[in-house]
Amino acid sequence: MVASAIASLAFHKQLFDALAAWAKKWRDVRGGWMILWAITFVVSHPPLIGYSTCVMLGGIVYGFPNGYVLLVCVVYLSW
Repeated sequence: MVASAIASLAFHKQLFDALAAWAKKWRDVRGGWMILWAITFVVSHPPLIGYSTCVMLGGIVYGFPNGYVLLVCVVYLSW
């Protein structure tokens, strides 16, 4: 756990570059928003590791207006 945290801190630029490339491909997937919605729903209740990554991916993949609406729906439904 500590080693993965240190590695993610040391290689954060490469990690986010890889996530950005993956997000560009994900935007073209039909129904990709449902995948992101489901993953975010699973990790948001109870709060698990990965929620902030899902929120960040929602912003990268779908942008502010669309990603925001998608993630707000997940948060309200997971309460």
